[in-house]
Amino acid sequence: MKTFCIKTTLICVFFSSFIGCGQDVAFDKSSERATGSLGDVISPPPIVTSFELEDTFTYSGTNDLFHQETYEKNKTVLLFRALDRNGKSIKDLKKSDLSIKENSKDVSTYELNSDSMNTGQKVDIVFALDITGSMDAEINSVKQNVSKFVADLEAKKVSSSLCLVTYKDKVERKCDRFVMDDPSTPENENLVDFLDEVSKLEARGGGRSHENTMGAVLTSAESTPWNLGTQRMIIFFTDDGFWIKPRDDGRSEAKTAPTYIEVLDALTDKDVQVFGIATDHKGYKNDYDIYPSVTEHSGGAWFDIDKLRRGKITIDDIFNYINDQISTTYTITYNVEDNSLDPTLPIDMRDFKIASKGSVEIDKIVIKDAQSNMPNGRPELKARWVLNKNSPINVNSVKVKINGSTMAAGFQIDSGEIVFNSPPAQGAKIEVQYELGTLIDNISTHPIVLEGNGSLGKTSVYFNHILANKNEYEITPSHDGTLHFKVSRDVLTDPDTFGIRAQKRLKIEVQYERVLNGS
Repeated sequence: MKTFCIKTTLICVFFSSFIGCGQDVAFDKSSERATGSLGDVISPPPIVTSFELEDTFTYSGTNDLFHQETYEKNKTVLLFRALDRNGKSIKDLKKSDLSIKENSKDVSTYELNSDSMNTGQKVDIVFALDITGSMDAEINSVKQNVSKFVADLEAKKVSSSLCLVTYKDKVERKCDRFVMDDPSTPENENLVDFLDEVSKLEARGGGRSHENTMGAVLTSAESTPWNLGTQRMIIFFTDDGFWIKPRDDGRSEAKTAPTYIEVLDALTDKDVQVFGIATDHKGYKNDYDIYPSVTEHSGGAWFDIDKLRRGKITIDDIFNYINDQISTTYTITYNVEDNSLDPTLPIDMRDFKIASKGSVEIDKIVIKDAQSNMPNGRPELKARWVLNKNSPINVNSVKVKINGSTMAAGFQIDSGEIVFNSPPAQGAKIEVQYELGTLIDNISTHPIVLEGNGSLGKTSVYFNHILANKNEYEITPSHDGTLHFKVSRDVLTDPDTFGIRAQKRLKIEVQYERVLNGS
């Protein structure tokens, strides 16, 4: 916008060399011009008009605004049991008893909770029953005692889900579902369904000294639809040895038998404890070849079926022992970010270690499960954004603010994109100011005409309130007598002498005179 201010001054000039004091002055009536005694014509004094002009060239550099993504924290939950040298669960652990590491880095900010005698503890139990003819008494014993087992668990506020697997030389029945108990009803639907299935069993057949017990354990581990976050158990009953490959290759009864290592791997993968009421065959109680027994490997226990039959132990004793193993499961909960760990790693690339600090005699710590609200890891935070890929960016003009604070370093411009050395924090506000081309390419100019008539008199020019030198502008006449004002190109290029970028404009102030000679 232009602003003009005009001031006119009449100047009378007396030339003493031509007109002396007291000398008569004659006027030519026809022209009304003054003449001296010598006949010289005396011109009227010049008319000088003062002007003040204001105008503005707008600086319009590019301003881009971005926001870093915001994600919830990567919350991790570890479920574990601590066992003494007798394999019994340890109760009442405190944070001071434990050392927690993830990928060899300390986890110091976490919560430790125990589900011992607490609500919310859940256990899935698969009963794998040998249903050959000699097992009739044990099947009936399970049916008669399992209700008390479930009731004892409920008394400790432990919710149990039961499922049935049966086998002979091959697996006859798999566990393909858990019947869920409806807490709004007094009846335990899961227990009723389980007892109904057990009551239908008929123990018959058999004859050789082996059955497919290991196949039943493998099937129970791999095929059972385990509930998320529960403690998992297999309780198998048999009075025979087991078929196994490659030892029993060629036997028709062993066609569906697994290898021993397949069974151990499945128990580890599914995190299942195995309790065996069985003979003392190797693999049940003691090591099988170079491998531990399935009960030892899984952190479970072996019970002598002969002692059960002779009355030296009871099913109730066995169930009470198993009940104690269920009674204490601990959870460690922490946010990965609060411990300066990498939140982008998927759960299967995170190695967890829980160890005793020695204040409690812990023989073994078994991590049952590791869960995360981001199992695939938190998405990577962005480190680059597109500015402009169509025009060259003046790298020297780039200014960056993150959450209002100016960054002096830590970024670069690459092929029209801004790239940060480290991704800005979640939710960060990122402001980027820059020029496309050079300073002059980002200034809106327009013609400026000086008002008035006559020749140019005294002139002062200010750019952004700074007095300009004469070589920083030009004033040129046109054929019609108007004067055109032009800013020198040097003013609109680097170095930015007049602070155009900082003020987002070039304010032009011209104070000048136009002089009209008398005639």
